[in-house]
Amino acid sequence: MEAYNKTPVAMKPFEDRLGKQTYLCGENMTIADINLACLMYSNRGTFLPASIMKRMPNLSKWWNNMSSKTWFTRLVGKAMTTQKIMNVPDAKDLEAFKADPANCPINIARAKQGLPEPKQPEAKTEEAPKKLTGKAAAQAKIAAEKAKKDDGKALGPTKKGPVIAKSVVVFDVKGYEVGQDFESLATKIRAEVNMPGLVWMDKHQILEIAFGMKKLQMSMLIEDE
Repeated sequence: MEAYNKTPVAMKPFEDRLGKQTYLCGENMTIADINLACLMYSNRGTFLPASIMKRMPNLSKWWNNMSSKTWFTRLVGKAMTTQKIMNVPDAKDLEAFKADPANCPINIARAKQGLPEPKQPEAKTEEAPKKLTGKAAAQAKIAAEKAKKDDGKALGPTKKGPVIAKSVVVFDVKGYEVGQDFESLATKIRAEVNMPGLVWMDKHQILEIAFGMKKLQMSMLIEDE
């Protein structure tokens, strides 16, 4: 359906032109009309159903005019559908086709030139390890244990959880009048402003600004996240 819906967009230049004139190049048929008609003939039965043709009224009218001509039906026939449905192969069939050396493009080219197929490298069979006994077995066991310890040292200590970064935030709280009670204000801020990851410092300062005005300076510790 996606391909069907894109067809009217692709055919829009023809649809617009045929809305103003009878044929593509004016009021007389030319080779351009024959080419377009043959193109649509080869696709109409398979790719241009009636539901899509309805969205192109000018092109539909032109097509019906072209396909009704006696010479057209004699030239291309009356069949409007393909005789054989094209199926998409399964992924398994494609993988089997690619895995077959006979389908390799290089091998096909060599066969056309009469050259023999390249020899496949023989698969090497791995020999089973010999079982050690006596002193050799003891030495192998000691070497394996030593290698295991060395690997553990190389990896280092067990990783701990992520380090949580923290910051100290210092800010000023300024009042509107001389003689404001900053002590009670500091207590109120600590009691009402709280959230996960925030820790208030126990100490605060009341500092002079100018002309008898003061400010409250507080600090808190917060997680950076």
